This record gives sequence, structure tokens and C-alpha cells, in this order.
Amino acid sequence: MPRDDEQMMRQIAAGVHSVSPPLVMLGETIRKRRKAAELTQVGLAALAHLQRTYIADVERGARNVSMQNLVRIGNALNVSVPELCLGMI
Repeated sequence: MPRDDEQMMRQIAAGVHSVSPPLVMLGETIRKRRKAAELTQVGLAALAHLQRTYIADVERGARNVSMQNLVRIGNALNVSVPELCLGMI
């Protein structure tokens, strides 16, 4: 495991860092889909009826996204929730 990953895992164990690997993967997928759609975070937030800061947190894996908001994001990106979650399990 690379040094950065080891450090993050120690921080998570200590409660200092609350990033979850599946949430990071979800955030990366959402970011890739947003960029492929040529949307900014502001644009995606407007289409999904969410705040830009919320989208930024989701893309970083810092938010545990509710199903309702995941559906909103998927609809705004014209992709299904299962497509957004591919590779997380």
C-alpha cells in the first residue's frame, strides 16, 4: 500500500479523516460524468437542485449521499443510479 494510503487509513482509524473508499469512487464517477457532460459544479448543482458546495463534497468523497440526492444527480447527468455506482461493490 502506498504511503499516502497508509496515512489516510491511520487517519480514518483515528477518526481524523472520514473519507470512505466507496464514497471516493462514487465521487470520482460523478466528476467524470459531469466533465463528460461539459458541466461545471455550479451547472450540475443547478440541474440537480443542490448546492455547489454539496456537489464538491460529494466529488471528494466527503459526503454520504442520500438516495434522493443520488437520483437527482443521476437525473441531472442523464445516467441511472446503478451506472453511478458501478465498481463500488
